[in-house]
Amino acid sequence: MPTGARARIGHAMSMGSRDSPTAFPTLPRNKGAVIAPAALGGGPSWALGAALVAGILVLQATTAIGSPDASMPASSRGSRSGVSSVLGELVGVCPEEQSSCSSALNGAPEAHRYRVDRAHRIAGTDLRYAARGAHACPWSAAPPLAFGTGLGSDLRRPLGITRVGGLLVSQLLTVFTTPERLSRAREADDAARSSPRAPARLSQKLVRWGDARQHDCVRALRTAGWILAALSLAPACGRPQLATVAATSAPVDQATSLPETSHPEPEMPFTAWLKLRLPSGGSVTSEGGSVAVEHLVTADDTALTIAKAYLDLTDVYFAKDLAGEITKRHPNLAVGDRIAIPHLLAAPYKTPEEDRLRWPDDRAMKGVFISGIFAGAFWPETLERLASHGLNAVVLDAKDYMGTVNYPTQVPLAKELGAFNDPPIADYARAIRFAHARGIRVIARIPCFHDPWAAKHAPRLSLMASSGRPFQMGWTDPSNTEVQDYIVALTREVIDLGADEVQLDYVRFPVQSIGIAHAVMPAPDGHRSRAMKEFVRRVHEVTQARKIPLSLDVFGVTATGEPSDIEALGQNLAILGSETEVLSPMVYPSHYAPGWSGFDVPGNHPEIIGIGTRAALGKLKAGHLPGTLIRPWLQASSYKTPNYGPQYIRDEIKSAETSGAVGWLMWDPSNSYWAVWGALPRVSGDASTKRDGSGAGDQASRPPWRATMSSSAGP
Repeated sequence: MPTGARARIGHAMSMGSRDSPTAFPTLPRNKGAVIAPAALGGGPSWALGAALVAGILVLQATTAIGSPDASMPASSRGSRSGVSSVLGELVGVCPEEQSSCSSALNGAPEAHRYRVDRAHRIAGTDLRYAARGAHACPWSAAPPLAFGTGLGSDLRRPLGITRVGGLLVSQLLTVFTTPERLSRAREADDAARSSPRAPARLSQKLVRWGDARQHDCVRALRTAGWILAALSLAPACGRPQLATVAATSAPVDQATSLPETSHPEPEMPFTAWLKLRLPSGGSVTSEGGSVAVEHLVTADDTALTIAKAYLDLTDVYFAKDLAGEITKRHPNLAVGDRIAIPHLLAAPYKTPEEDRLRWPDDRAMKGVFISGIFAGAFWPETLERLASHGLNAVVLDAKDYMGTVNYPTQVPLAKELGAFNDPPIADYARAIRFAHARGIRVIARIPCFHDPWAAKHAPRLSLMASSGRPFQMGWTDPSNTEVQDYIVALTREVIDLGADEVQLDYVRFPVQSIGIAHAVMPAPDGHRSRAMKEFVRRVHEVTQARKIPLSLDVFGVTATGEPSDIEALGQNLAILGSETEVLSPMVYPSHYAPGWSGFDVPGNHPEIIGIGTRAALGKLKAGHLPGTLIRPWLQASSYKTPNYGPQYIRDEIKSAETSGAVGWLMWDPSNSYWAVWGALPRVSGDASTKRDGSGAGDQASRPPWRATMSSSAGP
């Protein structure tokens, strides 16, 4: 034993008071210890041969065995009498008075380690429980304990197994060692007989005959040992059920009891979780199972600063709303006051990976687009509207098409560019958690190469002109590796924050600009689509590794336009479709020129949605890509659409779904979806709370939104 371990044992034994540690964790099930009996004088005492079992002091073990434990079954709670013998049997600490323990351990320490380990492995019982419920017993009582059933048998059984196992292993050790000694004796005897000076005597014959008989006895013991092992251990192989019937505790034996020590109640996991996240001045209280968080008010505190500090521990989304609740309850904040934080979470929130929502069984994602600025002002109300109208998805801008990032990103290039100064979404992961609580999946939208911010603040990333200078149109170069790395890094980050799907927009080359012919780009003869495919493949490798779907926004012309127009964009569906799970063509009726397919005012013809959907599916079929889904964007604004309204929305949905679309998404750049809410019937309150967005749900998962709907968000 290391010197330090001996010193700690000696100190604990000499203290014998509350100063010694009291925690008694579950002992590892692969360790044992043997301590030979030794007389240390008066009362229960222990030798210092090896008094540590997995770092637990002897005094700790005996004290813990005798102390109350709320987790013990009521049927098996008892007194601390016989603690010394209990430890002698199960921990390997032998009181000097316990001779039976001496006989077992002195001869075969390996047997003890075996029986300690096997006992609580086979019985499936915590060693501290087994120790508390067990007392020293004679060998004759071991089989009944191992076989026994009824009240308290769940705690007696490990002792019986321990006794039987110790006996068997001791005998087996004897079996394996005795033949060796007999062999050496025979060799000596043979040597003596071979000596010419050794006359053959009757006594030598008798010795050889006795050796043979002894060897036969060893074989018999071996056979009996294995039979006894099978009989004793078989009934204990199942995990015992703890009895629930209350029993009266035995009186405490003051002569053998060690001094009482305090045993604090185990800390609740939620309490510990809260403590890890407390800001300065915060404290956690727990009374009667109720957990609360309090804040000690300082001179610098206001209701808003307190609300911002504790916001993540509440079910309130906006700090201003939490500040209003604090002011309502504590109108006069004074230095030194302790105030309770309202609307505390009921349990720890899950990690982004644990909380992620997968596609529904029918793979149909139905939702709307929400910009970062709008989400920063109306996120809870938007989620409420989506859930109450039976939608199950929202496309949330992670990066704006102007190049700014909508949350405090940690991507190095975004930091270099200053692309997230004062972001509208303070915590993207928290926004996702609030959506998940309403059964809404979050599709993180990342516009790729239309990025005026990056092109301005890092000209090296800009699309270049043939002159070698940046081409002034607000685009980054799709072929630039650093630009691609930027998108890949943002993709990784939004997945880490909990996004359920990643959607890439502006996955193309620019086509509309004065002097575009002077921009340095691959030739529009198939090279652009292949170059775009190689970029998408890089992103797809990231999403596939995390089992996250990837979707691409593509122009409507990619489904219904001329090959030359398609190749100029670099969005050949048959090529791109192999590196994505979903393609979302923007087949807005208003975006087609007057007279297209005979429609004088294309915006008034929602059936164009179906035409574009079928054409896109035809392109995928021609490219042998039947597994890629088409989820079209539907027009949700009155742009060039005189007949726009709720019925127009219903007609678009019908046209998409009857043409083979799997789900659909609504687009309005102003995020005013009044026609959508009017077109879709409200679902019941219970149905709107289910996390998969498809039926009756769990009210407990629904956070009580604290903000009120603004009139700008629609009726």
